[in-house]
Amino acid sequence: MSQKTLRVVNPAVEKASRKDLLALQERRLIAQVQRAYQRVPYYRNRLPPQAGNISSLAEFQDIIPFQSKADFCPAPMTR
Repeated sequence: MSQKTLRVVNPAVEKASRKDLLALQERRLIAQVQRAYQRVPYYRNRLPPQAGNISSLAEFQDIIPFQSKADFCPAPMTR
């Protein structure tokens, strides 16, 4: 049986410590929320104005409301 060698695509990320990965994920989440708030009218209308200026995960948890499936689906039609 032959062994396959796994190719490392991004060593800085793939070999990062847990602390570094959490920091990277936080930066990416904040950037994604800011980008969505700035560029997508739906989120600009849906999120509070502070969402465009989030700078930490703690702020994210305080500002961004919990979303459920019902928030994204229209109300069922009644007869």
